[in-house]
Amino acid sequence: MSHKLPLIILLSISLAATWFSARLAAAAIEGKLFDSDTEVAVTVTAPFKRMFAKKGGGTKAEGMLHYTDATGDRREVNVRISTGHGMRSDYCQFPPLTLGLEATEIAGTPFEGLGALYLTTHCRRGSQNEQYMYLEYLIYRMYSLVTEYALAVRRLNISYEDTDARQPVVDAYAYAIEDVTATAARLGMSRIKVQSHELKDIDLRSLAMLSLFQFMIGNTDWSALRPRPPEPCCHNAHIIANPHNSTKHFVIAFDFDQAGLINARYATPSQMLPIRSVRQRLYRGFCAEQPYLPETIDALNRAKPQFMALFRDDPFLNERSRDSALDYITESYRIINTERRLQTEIVGKCRS
Repeated sequence: MSHKLPLIILLSISLAATWFSARLAAAAIEGKLFDSDTEVAVTVTAPFKRMFAKKGGGTKAEGMLHYTDATGDRREVNVRISTGHGMRSDYCQFPPLTLGLEATEIAGTPFEGLGALYLTTHCRRGSQNEQYMYLEYLIYRMYSLVTEYALAVRRLNISYEDTDARQPVVDAYAYAIEDVTATAARLGMSRIKVQSHELKDIDLRSLAMLSLFQFMIGNTDWSALRPRPPEPCCHNAHIIANPHNSTKHFVIAFDFDQAGLINARYATPSQMLPIRSVRQRLYRGFCAEQPYLPETIDALNRAKPQFMALFRDDPFLNERSRDSALDYITESYRIINTERRLQTEIVGKCRS
């Protein structure tokens, strides 16, 4: 990425600011950040041009997070901003951001209890990339409807202000992902870090839900047992456990952008897998989860009306994205509820 590219990005996005500003409500944050799923408005200031000039992620800088509290007062919090690692940091012109938070700074604020905010951004200019972001946000929402072992998300209207350059403010949608330490805390658990994982250590009932959900959205880019170096274990998954009884671990999934339901143009399955498109579903669960499949399917069937409503009623999805997502989900339900297809595509594909 050239040093001039971020300026081009900012100027290009700013052309859309006229229509966006009309939609940008000065929504205050009431209660804790993840108490609601309605969008709220914040401003983030940082030397973005300098940060985005380097590809590969991990660029760090000091910044500020500005928001309006429930009383209508304007507040600000010092944050440590860094660009994320992984494929999106190379591909995105506006990469994912991590906002590190200090406990002393956020006491008594809507961010209390969070070690960081993870922002999934619009990535690149253009409406299609925005649609990818909206779809991934809804996948997080889907998963939280069927399990408590899920990260909360909140949609944000963000004004990005570059502190180093006289550039137009960029207004864009993004969503914040809950810090897993906060997820663990609300479940009475703690995050644990391991080099690798053994199936015998995992709660199989919750893993069955994770495996079947990933199948239904067409996501193979995850592992409950192994890392993808240089990541810690596990790939696109956090591990949490009860600190007083850690005999069973629970897997918290994240990063669904490779899902076939989204079908991002940059998404490709691993060459080690027997599929050539992310639209092809592949069950990556284990045979040990089979006793829990019937109750998992029942839970997913009960959630179907809510799943469909999420995509059908979301005002941010265009018609093409909405119809494609609904068709993909509908086909997934046909598979899990057809005995022959269930046996061949899921039971017959489990890993021993």
